[in-house]
Amino acid sequence: MGNNPHGTIVQTAESLHPSLNARERDRFDQIGEVAYAREAGRAAVAFMLAEPGVTLHRIAMRIYVFWCGDIFDQWPWQPRAPWWQGGPMQMIRKGIRLGLTIIPLVWGMVLLLKGNGRNIPLGILWWGLILGVPIVYYLTNANPIYAAMVKPCLLIVIGLMWIKDRRRIIS
Repeated sequence: MGNNPHGTIVQTAESLHPSLNARERDRFDQIGEVAYAREAGRAAVAFMLAEPGVTLHRIAMRIYVFWCGDIFDQWPWQPRAPWWQGGPMQMIRKGIRLGLTIIPLVWGMVLLLKGNGRNIPLGILWWGLILGVPIVYYLTNANPIYAAMVKPCLLIVIGLMWIKDRRRIIS
């Protein structure tokens, strides 16, 4: 979905996916899941090798969306007015989502920069979450809900770093 001439940063209603696109669904039904996945994978790798600049830009944008959410509403599920033009309730919902996304990330980075990650046995978990878990998301076009699966683990690690930081201040 994300690594072709029409690929996008995140999955949208217009993505080339068998569950969303009738032509892709017909192709999937004709050749089967395994053949479809192989063919799509080969085409995606060929595109990424042929268009390294586009690929790197998309990877950078996916990293941004994974960790910060789509703050500026650049890739909505369906074309519509930006969230800041959607009325007070839409602004409140988006504000809450952005706060829950960005505050833990910034808080965790501040704790790491203060040196808390060195002394925590689970510091490797933080880097694993940032570098390891989302690699597939960075390289492909995935639904942003996948990032939500990583965030609770991230909050746990941040909480452990914060507790350690508080203990260091108190002692």
